Amino acid sequence: LAIELLVACQGIEFLRPLRTTTPLEKVYELVRSVVKPWIKDRFMSPDIEAVHRLIIDQK
Repeated sequence: LAIELLVACQGIEFLRPLRTTTPLEKVYELVRSVVKPWIKDRFMSPDIEAVHRLIIDQK
């Protein structure tokens, strides 16, 4: 689920400046509060773990 959220947020990045629904923007902002957008390749494990913690903590 963490990977799905990360990929969805990255997809939203590709469509900017368009906006999605208010509830999805809130989820996007929550995920982006712990993981920055991918601009270049990087090791993804820390990002996956950070979003996994958001899910586990039920934020």
